Amino acid sequence: MDTIPLEAAKVAEVPDSAGIYQLFHNGRAVFAGRADRSLRSQLFKVQRKLIGRQHIFVQDMAFRVVPMDAPLVDIAPERLIIQSTDHPWNQIGFGVKDPGRKRDRTSLASSHFDLQYPIDLDWIIPQEITGESIPQLLQSIRSSLPYLFRYGKNYPDEPSNNFRISHRTPAREVFAALSEGPLRGWQITAKPGYVIAYEESYDYPQSLDVFRQ
Repeated sequence: MDTIPLEAAKVAEVPDSAGIYQLFHNGRAVFAGRADRSLRSQLFKVQRKLIGRQHIFVQDMAFRVVPMDAPLVDIAPERLIIQSTDHPWNQIGFGVKDPGRKRDRTSLASSHFDLQYPIDLDWIIPQEITGESIPQLLQSIRSSLPYLFRYGKNYPDEPSNNFRISHRTPAREVFAALSEGPLRGWQITAKPGYVIAYEESYDYPQSLDVFRQ
């Protein structure tokens, strides 16, 4: 099978079915995975994750897919692909799922994907950010970022009508403004692979940046 560029238009043509997929970086196979429900949705998540990373360009990525019936995916055929050749990203923690709150304080090995290709805090958010309430505001920011932004639910119950971020603002400036405004008293921590915001004060290992007042 020929490899296909990891572009939005190409991913949109992928079948919306279960199956297995293989990722390539500069022509080299680097990851093999499975999609229990939708190959298309899974590859869109992969593309989105890679867009917001340092030291890597999504233009250098390609993929292959093999659609399958869901019962066949259950026998984990991706393992056969992994065993057939070296797939380094399968060994260094590449994935699109939220690692969860319990792993926020875990130190990563130096070879981990997130340390090799950390998130880009200078990512430019193209659209204006507003929200009538803090939940709406945080959801708007989360949907505008290419990487995970997870936050606590005990945010202040007050309107955020006065909070407005103009278009084409770097993500780090958005987080700084949040910590000085609607989330004052909270701590926003940029970890190598994602950003979290909670009402806390804690020095997380390997943080890229911390925003708090």
